[in-house]
Amino acid sequence: ALQAQAGAQAVATDVSDPASVEQLFDVADKAGPLSLVVFNASGRARGPIAELDPEAVRQALLVGAYGGFLVAQQAARRMLALGS
Repeated sequence: ALQAQAGAQAVATDVSDPASVEQLFDVADKAGPLSLVVFNASGRARGPIAELDPEAVRQALLVGAYGGFLVAQQAARRMLALGS
């Protein structure tokens, strides 16, 4: 409902995958020049540190940190090309 109300387009994206992030920005490029990007993806591994599953922690870091980098990189490439 929010998507329709805002006139927005939803694009399923795995932010820990460079090709998926690039595809997201390719879709966004069709809507017009980029002026703002908000990254709000996160992954979580909850529990006592001694009991956390290392793979769950790795995935959470890939989403939050690496995903943030990949999104920022694609945004910067487009914004720099526009002189921003």
